[in-house]
Amino acid sequence: MTLLGRTLHARGHAVTLFGIEDVRAKAESCGLGFQVLAPGEYPAGSLERTTSVLGGLSGLTALALHRGEWPSAGRTLSAVLRLTGSKPQASTL
Repeated sequence: MTLLGRTLHARGHAVTLFGIEDVRAKAESCGLGFQVLAPGEYPAGSLERTTSVLGGLSGLTALALHRGEWPSAGRTLSAVLRLTGSKPQASTL
């Protein structure tokens, strides 16, 4: 998205990306505007924690993700923890 945003920006358009806090620095380093989404649900550092958990999935749990049997994407980390039976730590969510 930053390539498209930079191209539009170079052509004189105002561009604002919407995303979680973890992608703010990338957007701003490209000279793009940024608006954070769901800051309470996805504070800084949540992307690394989420991808770490998702990267460790295998078997039926991974298959359930692939088939789209999870709740909305806005609840990915919670769904991962529930499906894997993991107990969230205070800093996880």
